[in-house]
Amino acid sequence: MTRKRRSVRKYAQEKINPEVLQDILEAGLRAPTSKNNRGTRFIVIEDKAMLQTISECREHGSSFLAGASLAIVVCSDGNKSARPYSDCAVAASYMQLAITDNDLGSCWCHIEDTTSPKGATAEEYIKYKLDLPNSFKVLCVLGIGEVAEEDMLKPREREIEWERTYIGRYEEREV
Repeated sequence: MTRKRRSVRKYAQEKINPEVLQDILEAGLRAPTSKNNRGTRFIVIEDKAMLQTISECREHGSSFLAGASLAIVVCSDGNKSARPYSDCAVAASYMQLAITDNDLGSCWCHIEDTTSPKGATAEEYIKYKLDLPNSFKVLCVLGIGEVAEEDMLKPREREIEWERTYIGRYEEREV
């Protein structure tokens, strides 16, 4: 499944099957968290008006969310986790693999440490629009949907750069 995963930003306007959504969310809920704190939270957005609203959270790189069938805001309760963004990254990655396994497309819209054209950070914007508590840390929003362009279902032919891996210890070499 990891070879098939691609970032997809154009979606067909099909609703996501509830059982498939449950499978995706289960992948996120099963993802490991630091000290098993289980602080991750997932907000599913299907409402088209709210998808449009959150697509405006960044100046660039978030507009694709408006065309998604749904989005999942991946966040963590900072009161429960010492590593909320790391916990979110693992969960979001697991969910993206489940999305691919269910023959859907997704794209990660990074929220943490990005600016918003609305005069705040993208994280503050999302938290305000979704009434999230101040303790919540928002890492990303996953746009999800049926792939609109057939060629996006094909694995990208990419050479594996094995020279970026090291066994035992790092050694200086050209990469």
